Amino acid sequence: MLINLNIRNNPYWYSILLSEGFFINKSNKYDILITDFSNKIPKLYNEKSVIVADYKNIHLLSRDCKFIKSIEYDLNKSNFSYTIDKIDKVRIDIYQRDKVFFIIYNFDIKILSFNKQVKKKIILNYSDDDFCFETLNKVDKNNVRKILKSILKVSAKLLNKKLFYIWKYPAKFSNVFNFRIDVDPERNRSEDEAMYNIKQTLSSFEGYADFTTYAINFYRRHPDYEQFLNLFNNKYDLVSHNYLHINLPTYNHSYRNVLKSFNLLKKNNFITNIFVSPEYFYYDNLCNIVKKLNIKYTSSLGYDFKSFPYRTVHNNLLNSSIEIPYQPLVYNKFRQGKKNNITYYYEKLIKRIKNDESQTFLLYDHPNILSKHPYIIENILNLIDDLNLWKTTLTNFSNWLSFRESIIKSIKINLNDNLLKSDYLNTSNYNVSLAIEDCKENILFLKSLGNEVNLCNDTYEITNQNYVNDLDFNSIGDTISYRKEKNINFLNNYKHFKKILMGYYLYYKLKTNI
Repeated sequence: MLINLNIRNNPYWYSILLSEGFFINKSNKYDILITDFSNKIPKLYNEKSVIVADYKNIHLLSRDCKFIKSIEYDLNKSNFSYTIDKIDKVRIDIYQRDKVFFIIYNFDIKILSFNKQVKKKIILNYSDDDFCFETLNKVDKNNVRKILKSILKVSAKLLNKKLFYIWKYPAKFSNVFNFRIDVDPERNRSEDEAMYNIKQTLSSFEGYADFTTYAINFYRRHPDYEQFLNLFNNKYDLVSHNYLHINLPTYNHSYRNVLKSFNLLKKNNFITNIFVSPEYFYYDNLCNIVKKLNIKYTSSLGYDFKSFPYRTVHNNLLNSSIEIPYQPLVYNKFRQGKKNNITYYYEKLIKRIKNDESQTFLLYDHPNILSKHPYIIENILNLIDDLNLWKTTLTNFSNWLSFRESIIKSIKINLNDNLLKSDYLNTSNYNVSLAIEDCKENILFLKSLGNEVNLCNDTYEITNQNYVNDLDFNSIGDTISYRKEKNINFLNNYKHFKKILMGYYLYYKLKTNI
């Protein structure tokens, strides 16, 4: 199915299509046209097709467009979290004129650039009224992205065609697994206890170096940085977690804070272009800092969480870095739940991710937890043992994401012969798969991709996967709106205000070292 993108000054749909692996057709021929209409209906071809636009363009539809139906999603329109409120719904409306279908969605896609934080209410078990709380982005962007992907699936059903895209992982892996260990300063513990926790974690995870990543924070280790980094013996995947364990709202302070961590890693022969943002408060200056320092990959629960890696949008421009969100649920969040059995929650979470193609098995925790509860990783590994996951480091996964983007951008389609070509695949070190999604039957086929594929050829060897296509917004890990939810920042949140003051105090205390 050919997708054409014709949206002026709107990189949001492009970000979604790129992250989901869709190749965008550059000719005038299309099955799906995503457009802003530019104040007029595009020329309609005498072929069956779908035109997708937002509600601002509905007045441009001619009177002979027949209303077909509406599809509602059980979400609150203001921040796309699950709610029992029946008044303000997210919806798509479907119209038809001759052979052309029009899909109009009733929300502003620019909500994907939203970066305000709130204390989110996260579902652990909705039927038992079991929840936990965490500071996250107010907008559950994964829900937005799910609906946009759903629009493509609805389009495929209307046209009775299959979706084609580059699969999200190498070969025919069903998902990716990485466990990130955030080596934080642990300010409420003595340095001796903090170092003991780190060493115990390194010992417990020694056999898991192939799929663990350590996000390193430094200031508590001043001035013995080299001795501290020697603990990792150059055999682990290390990424930056800032120097001070905080993001600062002023550009110059934040820039030096981020730069210092990368310089310390580089000085000790740990080269990385991945930045794991500490805390959950995300400031606009980080976009500019990431670009200036040529950081290729970021991860921040304060900007996005639990959706598939993608390029974020800032000031209506596609960012230069790829956001790699991790699951926000960790041991201490499960401790907020009603059940004492932590394994119960991990079982529910892993089952959820298994049945939700928009999420990944990117989990994390801290040495203070892992050193005292080493059974956590053993339980997780037992739960994912038969799931055909690509177990890898964050660095390897980020390298794959860059390669996959290059493949998507290099693809050319010969419309006459229905041939998909990419010379870039000739230099591939990865086994790349083409995903063929039958949206009516809820079946996903994966085919190893060579440099030339006939999209109409059904005789090739394929692997089908059990595929859950239902949109479920009230399972473990989903967020739910509540009356007291409000935007918070360091001016109206006393706890964070204290952290900001401490951050600036430490910055100037250690200024000669930052």
